Amino acid sequence: MTHITVITGGRADWGLLSPVCRAIENDPNFTLRIVACGQHLMANATSLAAIKNDGFSVNATIDMGLTQADKARDITIALGKGITGFAQEFDEHRPDLLLILGDRYEIMGAVQAALIAKVPVAHLCGGDITEGAIDDAIRHAMTKMSHLHFTTNEDAKKRVIQLGETPNTVHNVGNPGLDHIHTIEKMDRDTFFKSINFTPNIYNLLVTFHPVTLEQNSLEQCQNMLDALAMLKNDTNIILTGSNADPEGMQITQMAKDFAAHNQNSIFIESLGSKRYLNALRHVNAMVGNSSSGLYEAPSFGIPTVNIGTRQQGRIKASTVIDCIPEKDAIFSALQQAMQTPKVTPCNPYGDGNTAQRILDILKETNISPQLCNKVFLSYDIL
Repeated sequence: MTHITVITGGRADWGLLSPVCRAIENDPNFTLRIVACGQHLMANATSLAAIKNDGFSVNATIDMGLTQADKARDITIALGKGITGFAQEFDEHRPDLLLILGDRYEIMGAVQAALIAKVPVAHLCGGDITEGAIDDAIRHAMTKMSHLHFTTNEDAKKRVIQLGETPNTVHNVGNPGLDHIHTIEKMDRDTFFKSINFTPNIYNLLVTFHPVTLEQNSLEQCQNMLDALAMLKNDTNIILTGSNADPEGMQITQMAKDFAAHNQNSIFIESLGSKRYLNALRHVNAMVGNSSSGLYEAPSFGIPTVNIGTRQQGRIKASTVIDCIPEKDAIFSALQQAMQTPKVTPCNPYGDGNTAQRILDILKETNISPQLCNKVFLSYDIL
């Protein structure tokens, strides 16, 4: 029996991890332990309940002390608390394998603790590029501290190997978040909008904006987006969701709340949860902002994404993605283009919705033991 611990830091990674957790939990060769940290434990957060509503037990929590304060200093201190908490977790409940996803600082604390404790790590979604955020550096650092790699696309696989990882440990499996699209309960249009207590309009937009952590003007960029949204006609309704826990994330969330409070055709919902979020993509005309979901999930519904600024710069993009600079007029022009674009036949470069099963099959074929921690660096000629 192989004991696998999965770390989740918030609503964003849980939506991608849950299909993999389901596959692990249903297989008799594995036991699953879920540890929640980061944004899950912030005041008024609802994402921890969402894990339980999905039918999973949260076996442990690591309180990193994240609060409404979101300065760089506060987040750095939270990272330190996370490392301490994970060190204790792995000492008391040592897994055979730690499974983590992505590029968040909350999760990096778990990987650092696992490195010292000599716990093998499987990393999902490594090798991607997001040049506008510190997530890019965190993601690559986590790759080097991991031992099995599950990438979302072939380009990402090549980058992980370029970082010196042994090719037979790197597997292109697709994005696990797409598995949800085939399995999650579908809501018809009326049911979805009733669930958020909002009346649909001729045009409907889903908006999520996060801090651009390698630039100094995230708030200005967000305001430019909101100003462009305010220019739309009364035939357009807007669903805004909360930002993440990066520096200035709380301020961006407050800006979204204020916008909704002063615009009767708008509503703010902190977190829709996986079911309502994917059904929102099913029923809106476009996704707007700088969230990875605009590149990962939205193309599977054939709707356009207005991708603002550099936060997702470097990721591969479907033909439905409309890039624009973070200035009001450019955003407004992109919004008009998106709203005039009909839905198309979905074509997603991040997979076909069978990622969790591929990961499970690879885990079953892998000799999961402490020997995985003994890595070699493979050098390649550059140019």
